[in-house]
Amino acid sequence: MNIFVLDFCFVVLSVLTKSLAKPKSCMKLDSELFAPCVNIGHTHTFPLPPFIDLKKVSAALHKFRDEITANCSAPDILTDTVHCTMLLPLCVEGRELPLLPCRSVCINAVHGCRNAVKAYILNEVGAMCNLLPDSTAASKTCFEPKGYNISVHNKTGKSICS
Repeated sequence: MNIFVLDFCFVVLSVLTKSLAKPKSCMKLDSELFAPCVNIGHTHTFPLPPFIDLKKVSAALHKFRDEITANCSAPDILTDTVHCTMLLPLCVEGRELPLLPCRSVCINAVHGCRNAVKAYILNEVGAMCNLLPDSTAASKTCFEPKGYNISVHNKTGKSICS
């Protein structure tokens, strides 16, 4: 009897989780508040709870962008991709999960900031980069910003942590 109850609870929890995970629709980003994101083609995110102030999220994005990447040699399209997808996961209609950046975008952003950012931050972000899809946007499994060209932006083919 206990196994049946446990199985039933697992099924109910699974159904609830899947129904809550699916957004009703993606939320369009305001092009003024989130210009760095919109400019790279990151135009939609998942709906945010009503108590979250978009102006504060925008301020956090801009502060993070200004402080972390002020002295990076990585192009803005790379660092903006990492910042935007961390704060506002990219939502694509019909897709249950966020579209994450491609590994090469993240690795090249981190590589370009290696002399400007504290080592522990680079190590943490670098470890996250290694978890991203090792593919290109053409595969539809990950996101590359508008204007990204791996042959131009690729500074290293190596994993950040290796």
